[in-house]
Amino acid sequence: MEEYIYVMTLKNYNTKNELSLDNQLAALIAGNEKIIIDQLSNIRKEATEFSKMIRQLNEGDTVKIYRLSVLGPNITGIIEKYKEIKSKRAKLFVKSMGYISEEFIDTELWINCLESIEHDRLYFNRCIGLSKSINNKDKNNMQISMPGKPKKFTNKDLKDALKLKELYTYKEISKLTGISESTLFRARNKFEEQ
Repeated sequence: MEEYIYVMTLKNYNTKNELSLDNQLAALIAGNEKIIIDQLSNIRKEATEFSKMIRQLNEGDTVKIYRLSVLGPNITGIIEKYKEIKSKRAKLFVKSMGYISEEFIDTELWINCLESIEHDRLYFNRCIGLSKSINNKDKNNMQISMPGKPKKFTNKDLKDALKLKELYTYKEISKLTGISESTLFRARNKFEEQ
């Protein structure tokens, strides 16, 4: 019975993030495990090392991962990879959750799992998008931040609200639409610049 550590990370990943290669390995290494690393980039988006690891698995082996989001971009992908591991009669160990088995599934566990998957996917997608846009710059020195709060109103909503200015004051528009006066002012200035 062997233990495998599977790590998925991005090439040129920010080492200060908890999903960096170093942080994942430090959290999972306990002894004589085989380490399997998939480094994704905007060019290489397939987890090919995972398939190689699955072929090597034997009954009773253990696959250790840092978070479930390492297995796939969504619940379907995670379930497919879990089934591949289970078909080899191997065990899956997740650092934050322990050993995963069909008997040990509760609602809170899956809610936490879904939240961490969404958070990690946003970060991975942000990093891949950033690496596409800074081709000739030193990517290692770039600080990558998480995307901020999503916009509450679309540009169309704001333009429609500003059309009401012909009939109403900003205060009245704010009461009618629910868009704050300061947001309307910023939108007006933004659209005037364009």
